Amino acid sequence: MKKKLFIVSLVLSMCFSMLSIVNVQAKETIREDHYVNPIYKDVKSSVVHHDIQTYSLEDVEYTSDQEKLVKIFRENLINRESNIVLYYHCDEEITQEFFSNLVHQLFQKAIKHTGNGKEGDYLKWHCQGWTVKATISGNSNEGYDLNIFYDVSYLSSLEQEEKVDEEVSNLLKSLDLSNKTDYQKVKAIYDYICSNVTYDHDNLNDESYSLKYTAYAALINKTAVCQGYASLFYRLALDAGVDTRVISGEAGGPHAWNIVKLNGKYYNLDSTWDAGRSTYAYFLKNTNDFDDHVRDNDYQSNEFIEEYPMWDESYTEIDCNKYGHNYSEPIYKWSVDNMTVTAQRVCANNYEHVEEETVTAQKIVKDPTCTENGIITYMANFKNNAFKPQTKIVDDKKATGHKVVVDQAKEATCTEDGLTEGKHCSVCKEVIKKQEVIPATGHKVVVDQGKKATCTEDGLTEGKHCSVCNEVIKKQEVIPATGHKVVVDQAKEATCTENGLTEGSHCSVCNEVIKKQEVIPSTGHKEVLDSAKEAICTNTGLTEGIHCSICNKIIKKQEIIPALGHDFKDGVCTRCHNQLKGQWKQSGNKWWYQYEDGTYPKNEFITIDNKLYRFDQYGYMQTGWFKVNNEDYYATSSGEIKAQWVGSGNNWYYVDADGKMVTGFQTISGVKYYFETNGLMKKGWFKVNGTDYYASTSGEIKAQWVGSGNNWYYVDADGKMVTGFQTIAGAKYYFASSGLMQTGWFKINGTDYYATSSGAIKAQWVGSGNIWYYVDADGKMVTGYQTIAGAKYYFAVSGLMQTGWFKINKEYYYAPSSGSIQEQWVKSGNNWYYVDADGKMVTGDYAINGEVNRFDANGVWLGKI
Repeated sequence: MKKKLFIVSLVLSMCFSMLSIVNVQAKETIREDHYVNPIYKDVKSSVVHHDIQTYSLEDVEYTSDQEKLVKIFRENLINRESNIVLYYHCDEEITQEFFSNLVHQLFQKAIKHTGNGKEGDYLKWHCQGWTVKATISGNSNEGYDLNIFYDVSYLSSLEQEEKVDEEVSNLLKSLDLSNKTDYQKVKAIYDYICSNVTYDHDNLNDESYSLKYTAYAALINKTAVCQGYASLFYRLALDAGVDTRVISGEAGGPHAWNIVKLNGKYYNLDSTWDAGRSTYAYFLKNTNDFDDHVRDNDYQSNEFIEEYPMWDESYTEIDCNKYGHNYSEPIYKWSVDNMTVTAQRVCANNYEHVEEETVTAQKIVKDPTCTENGIITYMANFKNNAFKPQTKIVDDKKATGHKVVVDQAKEATCTEDGLTEGKHCSVCKEVIKKQEVIPATGHKVVVDQGKKATCTEDGLTEGKHCSVCNEVIKKQEVIPATGHKVVVDQAKEATCTENGLTEGSHCSVCNEVIKKQEVIPSTGHKEVLDSAKEAICTNTGLTEGIHCSICNKIIKKQEIIPALGHDFKDGVCTRCHNQLKGQWKQSGNKWWYQYEDGTYPKNEFITIDNKLYRFDQYGYMQTGWFKVNNEDYYATSSGEIKAQWVGSGNNWYYVDADGKMVTGFQTISGVKYYFETNGLMKKGWFKVNGTDYYASTSGEIKAQWVGSGNNWYYVDADGKMVTGFQTIAGAKYYFASSGLMQTGWFKINGTDYYATSSGAIKAQWVGSGNIWYYVDADGKMVTGYQTIAGAKYYFAVSGLMQTGWFKINKEYYYAPSSGSIQEQWVKSGNNWYYVDADGKMVTGDYAINGEVNRFDANGVWLGKI
């Protein structure tokens, strides 16, 4: 890896807010922390960082299990998530130092080598850095909840990694590594990389191009720098089942290479420096033969060297025919079901020389007992004497446990011993709980109290018995009953309000009722209705009342209703119809009306001679425009009030039968109009609550087309301008939010629609020549498969009808020039192809008219079989 002269510009800008967090109130915000991958400390970041996204914590589950958090962290890194949120709970107080140590520790564990090609060093060498913030809630009693928000930068995207996944799978299949030794796998992968990947000199000094450091660049673009070579080898080797690591250090400048495990220890290899060579100089070398590469300190630690021991000698192939074999200790691998075992030993002189033997194991089953587990023993013997017999013992079924039977307890009696409850196993008869003897208790004597004889019941003398076994120790003797002493209970007559009683009797000694007195219900009042008397204008009245005809008690008192007095309306009493006559009086140019009693109406509407008038607060008749309760009214010059049009020229108003000026929508003589709040009748375009309306020059409102030329609008029966889809006189139209009728192509919510020049929308073909589209009954441009007039067609996402060969999800399809798709033979050049009823090109074996035809992977017909 050449020395990079780039300036660090890994800007991790954050806009962090906890306002969106629900149910957790942060008491403290931890200061943010950063991490820049030291491998890329001189590399300019090409990743745009966005604000850390906080989330609702309504259903958040906190955990104190760091390994669980590491697993979540690793999965998010694999999926190239930029914003990663972890929820941690701990009992100790969270300081800045604690937080910093925690977030770095979680990351280091997440990128730890696991043996999975997409994890470990692969994540480490593809992560450029991160910044992290957090908030804390909780207290020392309940513990602390820590919400950790990472913003991570990567050298490759999720889409690029998905492409790598696909290509790695294809490449490993093509290399045919199954049943190959680890050496053969390593050699095949190393050969591929050295033969197909070139060093990216063109972008070496390009600050903005960071993809050159990735396995994607090496595998897909076929050109990368050393990190790309080493990461690709790491990925392929681990996916092929061979352990490897990526090592960083100095080799004439910062550099990266690999170590790989063969036959129990590790070798160095550098595909970057061996790329393009016909003879490898850096393949499977020990440390001494690799001395122009110096590891970074992390890879020289005792801990790392102990975990990844290196071979003392570089690998060289030795002529075994001349020097003989030097086989390693055999390795034994059992199958998943343990029914076979494979022994293998590899010649250290030449890893191509392998002895391997797979044999079937003998299965010996030992059933479980009450106290011992059952086991299965697998035993295998090999024909090759170099391989030792193998035995594998597997726990099968757990011990059954005792089948416990309860030995029932026997209670001790007064005269006999008892037993405690015991237990034994019904299978092996082992006593689990021994029964103990409970001595006899002896009698517990209780005195049976004597009972005095009563009028009706015999008595008893005092006796004794045992309270445990009830044995009678002293028998009780019977004392005969004495009989009742009878007394008569006198009868009582019932009244209107009180119950009576019949004659009865009882015993004066024990008070037992001998003859029960029966209740005679009270007779109740005999109510008589005292009729009501209606009050009139000049006389008082009475309310309805009730009294008892037997005891004369007043049950409901009659109340006096005061005389009503006259209620004159327009000079006539509304109750007794007495008339209050009057006459018109004039004072200057003003008129008023005087009743015969000298009074006159004022501040009210009055009907005189079947005509409605209004008199002001002074009693004068009102004419022209006037206000009542801040509402506008109108009366003719004669004072008469009636429904009528008022105005002239372009300004017209309307008042109702009470003379009140109308506003809003009104229907007059069967015609609808609209009047503003000032009462003025509207014409032409106008707005109501922000919505457009239209009235003709006469003010009439009706459903009609409005416009001229290419600009047309439509208003409904209320005069309201319509928008959206509308059906008018049986035809469908679409009006934009401005109300303008749409013609030709137009969009609704990003979707294409079409209307004819008249604006009519219908299902139809649109286009000319070789370019055709189809719109449905709503005018919506169709895509995908469609059946039109019984024929099947396919339309691209652009809406264009497909003809000839075309692709759907990377599969080939065909439609003739008419676009109609059907099952048919298609000739292209000298080759024949066949497409099914969906137009899809068939491959493999396919039945046509009852005969099986064979097509290759490209769809070319090979013949009948």
